Amino acid sequence: MNKALEKELQQAQERIEAKAKKMAKTPKLLVYNGGDMLSVANQAKHAEEDQQLRRLGYDVYSPQDDEEINDKQNQTEDSNNSLAEKIFDHDTKGMAKSDIIIFEVSNNNVGTNVELGQWAQQERIQPTGKRYYFHSYDIRRTNIPEAGDRRSWSINQYLYGAILSLNPKGIQKWGDIIDELDQGTKNSGRD
Repeated sequence: MNKALEKELQQAQERIEAKAKKMAKTPKLLVYNGGDMLSVANQAKHAEEDQQLRRLGYDVYSPQDDEEINDKQNQTEDSNNSLAEKIFDHDTKGMAKSDIIIFEVSNNNVGTNVELGQWAQQERIQPTGKRYYFHSYDIRRTNIPEAGDRRSWSINQYLYGAILSLNPKGIQKWGDIIDELDQGTKNSGRD
């Protein structure tokens, strides 16, 4: 390895170690990462998102990682019959503890849409200071003008109103959210 490359790698390692020390002294912000988790593909996608958030220095509450409510192999008839209440309780507590809430938006994400509405109403009644972000992976989203019944994608407008009440940027791309959160760690002295 040449000397210049060796020096560059050493300096990068020193910066990483300095950042790790600074982050260890700074309380980590908790991010709630909600969205459709009912397919293996969506679970894999959310697991990757969670890793990206952790690499930025955030703690993550991801509903799919809550074994008590998601380990279907170890559910009994009794525990399964009270599963709805447990899901509501665990996920609501996860969101309440979080500093930042991210929702994957889709007209079909019924549970996520209920969560989103719950926080839109909470913020109207008593603001919490939480930050909210919304994204969608729907491949039909486009900026091409469409009219009438030829629209390839739309979002329920009441749902979109709730989204805009929490973040005027509306639905963003995942990468843009990651960029903003990365800037947030830099601006908070966590870099």
